[in-house]
Amino acid sequence: MNSGNERRGLTTCTSLMSLVAFAITANLLAAVGKQMGEQFSMREAVFVQWAYPVQFFSFSAMCFLGGTASDRIGKRNSLLGACVLITIGCLVMLLAPKFWVVCIAALIVGMGGGGIESISAAGLTDLVIGMNYGMISGFIGGKTDFIMQQIVDIFGSIPTLVIVTILMLVLKPG
Repeated sequence: MNSGNERRGLTTCTSLMSLVAFAITANLLAAVGKQMGEQFSMREAVFVQWAYPVQFFSFSAMCFLGGTASDRIGKRNSLLGACVLITIGCLVMLLAPKFWVVCIAALIVGMGGGGIESISAAGLTDLVIGMNYGMISGFIGGKTDFIMQQIVDIFGSIPTLVIVTILMLVLKPG
């Protein structure tokens, strides 16, 4: 096996282990909230009310930022960075002496999980949908290629269009 295949295998294994760690921490925050709340002299509801949303807020934020990061520094580097974030966050969460440290660890773990999710979704979309769509478009050519590229442009502008529309509804003109 050459070094390229070894690196792909290592990257895949690291990503899978990080996703498992992210899923475990997300479930543990909800499941052991009572015990951790008692350790930090808090009610379970207060503990879960802060730690759990912090992790999923950072997860959601990184789902948007992960694509930009992977475009700038590459998918492999972004993926490994996300795996490092999850590992560091899990270790900090395990060793947390105070509640605010648990919240920071949940933030770090959520960032890593969101990064992995966005990079995985981008890679899957590129490989499954984009490559096949481009092959059909290029093979047929002509007007079909032109129309198919226009469809790609329309779909590419939808996220921006949605964000601009929401901002127009929220913000007042002038």
